[in-house]
Amino acid sequence: MFNKLKEKGQAFSTFQLLIAAVVALAILGVLLPMITKNINIGGDVTDSINTTLKTQVSNYGNLAYTDEVKVSSKNTEFVSTSSIVAGTGIDSNQVYFDIAGNDNFFAIGSSDTYTTGKTLKMKSSENTKFKFGILCADSSNSLIKIINDYDLVELDTYEEFGETDATVCVIFPKKI
Repeated sequence: MFNKLKEKGQAFSTFQLLIAAVVALAILGVLLPMITKNINIGGDVTDSINTTLKTQVSNYGNLAYTDEVKVSSKNTEFVSTSSIVAGTGIDSNQVYFDIAGNDNFFAIGSSDTYTTGKTLKMKSSENTKFKFGILCADSSNSLIKIINDYDLVELDTYEEFGETDATVCVIFPKKI
């Protein structure tokens, strides 16, 4: 049995295949991070917010977060309240954005095109991981109380709510 292995060139093709596999894995290990760096893995911002908002509009007082999403101005320039309320049963006037201290990544109402509190504009071109918190209440006064109960002092758009007894929601980013 061992005498057969002493013959010249018998194990060479197997060894050559092993070396090729190791080299291929090394090349893949180098290229994969470069390829995936510019791909938005983790879902669409608008869809992710819409999915969570659908459950939150009837779940007053409970803070819920979306799944993790990669945010970049290259992938999504802005998200408007009118684009996220589809199928939720509420109007875009009942939803507000707050950047919650994430001034380097987001802007709200940064130009005449963007209505204050109604559009979340992405500022950073780098992919950054975020979850979006969503809080809803049956009135603006209730929402302000809930924001204080959760000690979300970084939220300040509740002044935009005005006095209303309709369902009101605030959406804010949380960096991962």
